[in-house]
Amino acid sequence: MDLSGRVLKQVHRTAGWYATSVHLDFICSSNSRTFRLHNLSTGVVYNLPEELTEEHAAEERNTYRFFAAAAFGQARSTGQYKVLRVLVRETSAYTGNFFEIITLGGGSHARWRAKESPPFSVCLDMWKTVVIDGIAYYFCCVDPAVREEEAASDRIASFDLDREEWRPTLRGPLSSSSVDYAPYRPFHRIYPFDLSMSTINGSLVVVHRADRSSLADLWFLMDFERGLWVKQHSIRVQFSDPVPYGLPETVRPLLVLSDGRIVFVQAGDKRVLLRIYDPRTNTYSDVAEIMGRCCAVGLYTGGALGLANGTG
Repeated sequence: MDLSGRVLKQVHRTAGWYATSVHLDFICSSNSRTFRLHNLSTGVVYNLPEELTEEHAAEERNTYRFFAAAAFGQARSTGQYKVLRVLVRETSAYTGNFFEIITLGGGSHARWRAKESPPFSVCLDMWKTVVIDGIAYYFCCVDPAVREEEAASDRIASFDLDREEWRPTLRGPLSSSSVDYAPYRPFHRIYPFDLSMSTINGSLVVVHRADRSSLADLWFLMDFERGLWVKQHSIRVQFSDPVPYGLPETVRPLLVLSDGRIVFVQAGDKRVLLRIYDPRTNTYSDVAEIMGRCCAVGLYTGGALGLANGTG
């Protein structure tokens, strides 16, 4: 849809398949650990192989639960599209991740390739992963039993799709700064459901919505090597009370308009709101409301020609 809420295109899904992410004008959908990429501009659908690599197929025999998530982007040097698949393995004694990567355009011979895992398991919940300029970012899942300074859940792992390797783990904006977030939570903990991850105008953004607060702080990564974060915006919105045992509503910013207004998605258990926030007046306007669960929201940056057919 456009920023007036008008629906421009609908794409029919196959029964049993669900959209998991929208990026680079592709919709990524999944059925268990099988993935498809649907190009919104051309209509081309890439069906990725389901088979595991030889190394991970052997591990599956000792696993009682094995599911997957995927992130995709373009390698910076070649422009090739690549998909990074995360396999979550659970046994009676172990929970961890395996990683596999595949390059699109390899024809019938394209296969997943096993990659090393980062020091921490990664979080695969909704709004916890983004891909920016060929780098896939994930929040780390850390055992809360470890030392407090190592347990901050805004720690970020990042994978370079070009070099196909992990970069150094990055401390998030809260655990790496002098921000006092203790009033929001006891024991100085940062809880995963307080955080979401997004990209605005090419920058990595961590959104911190403290529990019981109407403010969502937007932290921009200014320098990866120095771990420098700057809080550039705070969005004040009205949140709904979470359903019993449900999670608080999450804010996911999409872009900053030329006049400084911020387009964002507010997603909860029962609805999704597309809103535009004006920091000059501290007010927001509603663009659209979608009832039900939402799994993927992203920006379409292609030309209008790809949307000309209306329904695909």
